[in-house]
Amino acid sequence: KERLVLLTDNCLLVVFFDFVASKIHSFKRIVLKNLTSVKIGPFEYPPNSLMPRRAGTGVQLYWSREEATAVQKWNPFNRDIPYAIFSSHPLIERTLRDPDVYRVETFHVALVQ
Repeated sequence: KERLVLLTDNCLLVVFFDFVASKIHSFKRIVLKNLTSVKIGPFEYPPNSLMPRRAGTGVQLYWSREEATAVQKWNPFNRDIPYAIFSSHPLIERTLRDPDVYRVETFHVALVQ
């Protein structure tokens, strides 16, 4: 599954799309005026994380001032976490197309304008 991110004047649409099956699995609409925080920086992992380390920059969007609970964070089926994290496409350096389209820094600049 890939995430397609569409930025409009009023909202951000995050579409979970399966290119192999040509099918939309789900989508999330985030109203831009509801954003409470936008953070950009290098990925940081907890010392005991099971996730493989990944270099690069990420953009984190928050639309609630409430902190997500531990149950919300650890449940992989939970869709009510009040933030989203975005990164550049892993194949950004191998693409023949315009690499700015795949770069998270370009997305951040467009978002905060």
